[in-house]
Amino acid sequence: MLKPTSMPRSLHYLLGLFTIALFFEWGTANRLVKRLAAAEREETLDRQHEDSKRLREPAAEPAVSSPIDRLQKLLATGGTLQWDDNWGYLQDLLGKLDIDPDSQSLVFSKTSFQPRRIDPQHPRAIYFNDSTYVGWVQGSDLIELCEADPFEGAVFFTLEPEVSGDVPQRNPVLTRQGIRCLGCHDSVRTQGVPGFLMRSLVPNAEGRFVRGGPTYVTDHDSPFAERFGGWYVTGTHGQMRHLGNTVYGEHQWDGEFDYELGANRVDLPAQVASGAYLRPGSDLMALMVLAHETQMHNAFARVTAASRRLVTDELGAETGFSRSVEKLVRSLLFADEPQLQSPIAGSSGYAEAFAARGPADDLGRSLRQFDGEQYLFRSPCSFLIHSQAFAGLPPAAKEAVGRRLREILVEAVIVDPPFKRPLVEEREAVAAILSETEADFWKRYVVGVNGKEEPPAR
Repeated sequence: MLKPTSMPRSLHYLLGLFTIALFFEWGTANRLVKRLAAAEREETLDRQHEDSKRLREPAAEPAVSSPIDRLQKLLATGGTLQWDDNWGYLQDLLGKLDIDPDSQSLVFSKTSFQPRRIDPQHPRAIYFNDSTYVGWVQGSDLIELCEADPFEGAVFFTLEPEVSGDVPQRNPVLTRQGIRCLGCHDSVRTQGVPGFLMRSLVPNAEGRFVRGGPTYVTDHDSPFAERFGGWYVTGTHGQMRHLGNTVYGEHQWDGEFDYELGANRVDLPAQVASGAYLRPGSDLMALMVLAHETQMHNAFARVTAASRRLVTDELGAETGFSRSVEKLVRSLLFADEPQLQSPIAGSSGYAEAFAARGPADDLGRSLRQFDGEQYLFRSPCSFLIHSQAFAGLPPAAKEAVGRRLREILVEAVIVDPPFKRPLVEEREAVAAILSETEADFWKRYVVGVNGKEEPPAR
């Protein structure tokens, strides 16, 4: 139910303007109203700032610094990164950020602010973990970084050597970026918040968009046949086909695409120089995880933004909040994930290292364990429920998400529209894993919503 709202202050100003105009000349009245409006804007900004600060306060634990926070502190206190003539700061940077080089995902479409350096012979490399993303381009000293912030959504940085005069130095400089990145990363494609974006498109031989060709935003709900256009993909996927590993021979789309050219490749094409990257592939399992993470983080940011609007009298705030929570829960539980038609496997040790990170319950079950036969993961609940992005959600959002998880996982409430997953037996397993690996959240926001703490079935 929407909250009743009082008459907008702008309407009060308008009525007051007519009253003032009866006694003063128009110019005087106009100046008075402008002053009142300015005061109102200042008051509103102050109130929103205070509301935002209150919502940013964590529910239980103090905020934890992010990897990029720690990198900033290192550089600000005289620390540095090791320089390599082949990779620049890349290898040491990945180590500092705890990013597995096997996460390497190569994109050759010109979907970066360094398009002149990117083409099918020189793809851009993406390396990532649960919250931090690094972009590296051959021949460029500039490294792109992005992290998922619990309150701001995606936050972008560049890292490059300090320049003294015309001479590059080896001291790294970390700079936060704004519109340079948000021109693409704050739109309907990112759920209306500063966010992450994994695009799939049909590229030509230069890595540019083919005019009239299809373009998609990829997440874990995407049909396999619409994924990975403009990306290299190494791994096997049976009878399924994707748009990756292929350039289009024409500059104008004619509706025909040869899916067989890029299917089931386990090596990069010969045109990509051997040894030019940290790893010799672009792992399919890493790409599948990347597709899930990007829009999952956007859903967290969208709910946080909707939570802030709850403390205002904005019309539709409660409806927007409810919708954003439902979107988050559906993504969290892989409710709309299409079933795989063939088994999938990567080309590196990424899957094994990823699954080993846990956390696991006392039966050894983890949300990071892959299935790869019918679905991406064995248990349909995102491992990002363990992330700082989820931990940083405002209390109102955690309460709403916890309530929906209780209804779905514990009470088995019928959902409309229906969830493809989790199945009944999967709900019990997910509930049991969460009750151990996220015990505080489970007790406080899931089973604690109705004042009950009965353990889930095992």
